[in-house]
Amino acid sequence: GLVTVALSLVGLAQLMAMQTVDVGPRNTSLAALGIGLSIASQIVAAGQFVFEEHLLQDTGLPALFVVGMEGLWGSVLIVALGLPIVAHLPGVEGGGLREDSVDTLVMFSHSAALVVVFLTYIICMLGYNGAGMAVTKQSSAVMRAMMESVRTLVVWVIQVILYYSIRNTAYGKAHRDLGEPLSAWSALQLAGFGFLVLGTILYNKPE
Repeated sequence: GLVTVALSLVGLAQLMAMQTVDVGPRNTSLAALGIGLSIASQIVAAGQFVFEEHLLQDTGLPALFVVGMEGLWGSVLIVALGLPIVAHLPGVEGGGLREDSVDTLVMFSHSAALVVVFLTYIICMLGYNGAGMAVTKQSSAVMRAMMESVRTLVVWVIQVILYYSIRNTAYGKAHRDLGEPLSAWSALQLAGFGFLVLGTILYNKPE
């Protein structure tokens, strides 16, 4: 209950802040589409967490094995379906294409820094997914979902820091939509995050 109230407060504060704070032009239709896609992704993720709990607890599969199989089949689907589809979608960059896989490989071959960033990302995602699987195996899918919801607090803090660290720079003035300024609704948002953390702690408290 506390987590539901917390997420509701955070969402309400964000919507009200968008109406009262001038952070540059926003496309309302794209914002609505983004929210819709986010909700759809949460539904899919919920189903994934429940299925992972079944694999880890009912069948006894190792956590890293499940992570590896998800990564393998995810890569196959992306290469076989995802990349060919987005390669034919119109886009502003990439010579008018939404995704140019050939150009991506060319950039990798000419930038050691890009390869390092890519490999670092893979290692971080391995650790992230492995830790998430471990939580699901030792606790439950619900506990994992609640812990991941706390990530919203970290994102909000980084957004606020980003906004105030670049707002007086030339880059910040040219990209006014980066970060999030504090507003009259920030207190409500902070209260929501407080309830979120409290709910997670109470749920994880031993009987």
